[in-house]
Amino acid sequence: ESFNAPGWVMKMLLTVLLIGLPLVLIFAWAFEMTPEGLKREKEVDRSQSITPQTGRRLDRMIIGVLVIALAYFVVDKFILQHPAPAPATSATQASAQASAEGKSQAPANAIAVLPFANRSMQKEDQFFTDGIHDDLLTQLTKIQGLKVISRTSVMEYRDTTKKIPEIAAELGVAKIMEGGVQRAGNRIRMNVQLIDVATDEHLWAETFDREMTVDNVFDIQSEITRKIVQAIRGELSPEENRAISEVPTDSLPAYEAYLKAKSEINRPEYSIEKYARADQYLQQAVEADPEFALAWAMRVNTNGQYIWQGIDDSPERLEKMRSALARAERYGPNEPETLAARAEYLYRIETDFQAAEPLLAAASKAKPGDSALLALLATTERRTGHVEQALAHLQAAIELDPGNDNARGLMGDTLVITGQFARAEPLVDRWSTQYPDTPKYRLLQAVILLGYHGDLPGARALLDRVEPSASNDYTQVAPIVLMDQRDYQGLIDLFSSPLLSSLNESPSLRPFIQAWLGRANQLAGNKEAARSHFQEAISLGEAYQSQSINNLAFTQEALARAYAGIGDLDRALTAIDQARQLKPESRDHLEGPLMSATRAWLLGLAGRRDEALAEIERLLKTPGGLNRWDLHYSPDWDYFRDDPRFVALATPKELQEGGP
Repeated sequence: ESFNAPGWVMKMLLTVLLIGLPLVLIFAWAFEMTPEGLKREKEVDRSQSITPQTGRRLDRMIIGVLVIALAYFVVDKFILQHPAPAPATSATQASAQASAEGKSQAPANAIAVLPFANRSMQKEDQFFTDGIHDDLLTQLTKIQGLKVISRTSVMEYRDTTKKIPEIAAELGVAKIMEGGVQRAGNRIRMNVQLIDVATDEHLWAETFDREMTVDNVFDIQSEITRKIVQAIRGELSPEENRAISEVPTDSLPAYEAYLKAKSEINRPEYSIEKYARADQYLQQAVEADPEFALAWAMRVNTNGQYIWQGIDDSPERLEKMRSALARAERYGPNEPETLAARAEYLYRIETDFQAAEPLLAAASKAKPGDSALLALLATTERRTGHVEQALAHLQAAIELDPGNDNARGLMGDTLVITGQFARAEPLVDRWSTQYPDTPKYRLLQAVILLGYHGDLPGARALLDRVEPSASNDYTQVAPIVLMDQRDYQGLIDLFSSPLLSSLNESPSLRPFIQAWLGRANQLAGNKEAARSHFQEAISLGEAYQSQSINNLAFTQEALARAYAGIGDLDRALTAIDQARQLKPESRDHLEGPLMSATRAWLLGLAGRRDEALAEIERLLKTPGGLNRWDLHYSPDWDYFRDDPRFVALATPKELQEGGP
């Protein structure tokens, strides 16, 4: 270990010593030391042997060495005064203190498995190396009492030049594992080592060299998991042993196709293209092994994304999703991935969040270290109204995956949507400073400036610093800021931009875009253009069919706005009532209030002001409902400003108290 030698060096040394021991014994028995040198033992006269004298000399030498060693120990321990180290410079001292604090604060059960090196030197084998690494992390997430840093965070350290203590301090762990994978012909070779960061000692190191079979790959992963647990926590429970010993497929081609699919899914961008590529690999996997439950479970996700993103809402796509779920439940009914797949179906197709939540909770319990499952559970809990549970699970996900922006973004969204601006602001400000290249945090800052402080110019300034894109984050924040600032041409330019061409590829989003273009042109005074866009939204919305309740609900909301744009308020109210039936507040606490807010606006337009005012007052107190600053600024509510009852509700407290 002192020379960072691989594990085989010690094995070879012990082998040589074991082989040499009988040779030494035979040599010592067969030969004798005499004044004339070495002679065969049977040729030596006993009176000429110097063995007794040699023995006495050796005794005296051993005693002398021991006396010197003891004397050195006494002098070093009790007599010599070791000088205190020179005081460090302020920067060095701060760095050392931070390092020490990082070590002391890191839980003993916290471990990071750094990306494995691809030692085969074949670029096409990188997916295999990453897949082995990902599967090992999956094994470790099944162990209670371990804090395993998730894949997204550790992948940032691929090919890093940072030292182990620096990485450990950044990730907040006490143990680091590193290693490499080599594929050569029909063999797989893995070498791994577990390092205690505080002592910089190798707790365990091993090299595995076996025939390339699925059984051997999973045996290696299970053995590594056992060694890690033994070094950190102790022996595995029988349940944990069973969980990590399961082999999901006996087919090597199926397993390799599955790893390629996982590699696609793990790409950071949120696009239908990566799910399409993943689904192709999964098709190969289930063709090679029709009983591969994990591949079927992942196909539920890939097909569900087509429907959720509105790219393919056809009955054929839904049948593919249902068929994949049925196969996963048939071949792996108790697997956490299968439970999550059933929840995926309930979430994306049935929008039955109440039924999805306990399934995700059970899956997360089986894999307590899986940050992605925690984030999915939290996403569902937001919709069932369990907001504090969702925030707690998102915090746990962030701790397991500090380099992943998704959980932080979900936490910021949850706090902002539910109106908890005071809790959101310091978090988002800190994240924006720590991760200046992540536009999500700047957009959240803009929403907070607008919805919490009423600082519309400040919100617009932040928006202008973000590169426009077709991302959900940008297309949800930009229209609100532009609308409240009454920049109607900016709205028209945004929704006419080639940047949003990908959104126009989604049948579920086309009515939404046309309705926004109609409203922006209407407010800008472009009556003919407005009516044309409204009619296009109505034509698209009325023809739209979907297998997703979520997409149907938002299409009905877009239709309601388009009908209102052409003055048909009866059909507008009918459409919004249908949207609320599909997505009621009692079923979806996150987006249900948005439908109710649109209905309150339509009620006022239709002259039913008492009903509208009652709804506005209720929604101002409902998380995810209405916000006073938006009522104050938005031109949508200008028709109501002649009513002092509305003005009282729409005036922010800061302005009521004599503020600017």
